[in-house]
This record gives sequence, structure tokens and C-alpha cells, in this order.
Amino acid sequence: MVAYAWKSWLFSRKILRQERFDLLHAFFSVPSGFVALLLRLEFGVPFLVSLRGSDVPGYSERFKNMYPLLRPVTRSIWRHAARVIANSEGLRTLALLTDASRDIAIIRNGVDTEEFFPVPREYTARPEVPFRILAIARLTPRKGLRTLLEAMLILQNRKQRVFTLDIAGDGDERLMLETFVREKGLSDRVRFLGRVPHRDIVPLYHRAHVYVLPSLSEGMSNNVLEAIASGLPIITTDTGGTRELVEEGRNGCVIRMNDPEHIVEKIVFLAEHPEQARLYGMESRRRALELGWVEVAKSYRKAYQDITKSS
Repeated sequence: MVAYAWKSWLFSRKILRQERFDLLHAFFSVPSGFVALLLRLEFGVPFLVSLRGSDVPGYSERFKNMYPLLRPVTRSIWRHAARVIANSEGLRTLALLTDASRDIAIIRNGVDTEEFFPVPREYTARPEVPFRILAIARLTPRKGLRTLLEAMLILQNRKQRVFTLDIAGDGDERLMLETFVREKGLSDRVRFLGRVPHRDIVPLYHRAHVYVLPSLSEGMSNNVLEAIASGLPIITTDTGGTRELVEEGRNGCVIRMNDPEHIVEKIVFLAEHPEQARLYGMESRRRALELGWVEVAKSYRKAYQDITKSS
């Protein structure tokens, strides 16, 4: 982050000396917002900050030792910004713990509903047909994938039906998760796909019957957005922006954190109630259509106009 801040500050100063700009938009409070603050002080250009998740103190376990140092800096950045925007109500609530006096608006993440679209899926209660589960996430403890694997072990031991899990993504926890799968005899049920190129993501959603994200904390998950746009029922925890995308009994199931038995209960429910799973998927798609990028772009454009009019 230090290297990025230094290089982007030098690069941005060079541009600002050559051209006139009305507004700076920083994605993430740190380091981008810090650079925008320096440029604001030097050139007088107003800036807005989009909160994305890990830049908000308390969000990620990866930065828990840094947050006490970053909190005063983050608070100063927000107070100098013309506008601070969170991508979910949950992230806004967390941000207010750092600065309760700061007015924080919400503009949710969008999804490309043309790139991500539903396909006909075979939902059946027949036990001989595998029920396919998908998880796409950074492999860190915050995503709760160890709990999902424990649920897969329970499902395998019950021998009711074949359940398979595809995990796409990479991260510090991958080796531990792969070791767990190997030692528990889950290798024929669980696949680690690693980092999947964007162009190959859509077929993963089309192949799946359900998308599962047992996170301990979230902002507004892009992968959940892609999954609902792809017409999938969702199983997820009640955290951050996911609670704004998934509603129990409407387009998915809400699970308790760190509770593999609860994940099993919801997976089995969808597997045994194919018509319900299909209806959940249809509702997911309907919700995604309300979150297209055109609407998101309109919201940001209005924010830009409001700032430039008042500056």
C-alpha cells in the first residue's frame, strides 16, 4: 500500500499539473483516499471516497493489527472528502463505528445482467442426480469455507445423495482447506479450481444448482451479485450487503455463522424441494435486474454533479 500510494501520488500530481479536473474519485479509503486527500490539499480538487470493505476498520481479519493505526487516518480522509459512499447498509453501519458524525451515503454494487444470465437447470429430488454447490471467494478465514467443507463431510457421511462442491478462488487458506479435503476423503466431492479467468466464470454459475457463501463479514459481494443474476438460489450468512441481496424464503436461505449443520439443513432442503429452488432462482434474477450498472452509474453521476455544483 505504501508503494502504491507513493507511485500513484507522483503520477496523479503530474496529470493535475497538465490538466484541470473537477473531481477525484477514490475507491478504498486507504491507500487511494489518502492520495486523494494529499491532492486535495495541494490542488484544491474535491474528492469522494467509495468504501469497498477492507478499507473500513473492523472489516477484515487480515488487517486487524493495522486498523488501530489506520483508524485516525481513515477518519481524517472521510472528514475531508466531499462525499463518502458505502456499497451496502452493513458496511455503512460498520463505518459509522469509526466516525459516527460522518454522513455516509449508499450506492450498491452493480452487476452486468447481460453477461450473467440464467439458464434452464434440472432441479430434481431424484437421489441419483448429483446436486452441485458452488462457492467463489478469496480463500481466507473470513469467507467461512472451512465450515462449508465440514458441511460437505456431514453430507457425505449421511449418504442420502451425491453432493458436489466447486470452489473457485485462491488465498492463504487454500493449503489448509485442501489438506482437510484430502484427509477427510472428500476429494471425489470437492474440487479446488484456483483462480478462474473472468471469461470462464459464467459456465460455473450455469453448472451449479446453488451458490453458498458462509462469510463472517461482507461488504457487497460481487460474486453473490453474479450468482443472483445467473438465477441461482443463495445460501449465505446475515452479514453486510448479503442481507440486502438475499431474503430467507424468497430467493435463498440465511444461515448461522460457523454452523455446518445449518448449512446442511438448507442444502438438503433445496435438494429435496426442486420447485422451491427454481422459484428462489427466479426471484434472484428479478432482484438482479434492479441492480444493473445503468442504475449504479446514474447514482454516481448525480453524486458527481452535486459535488461539482457545490464546490
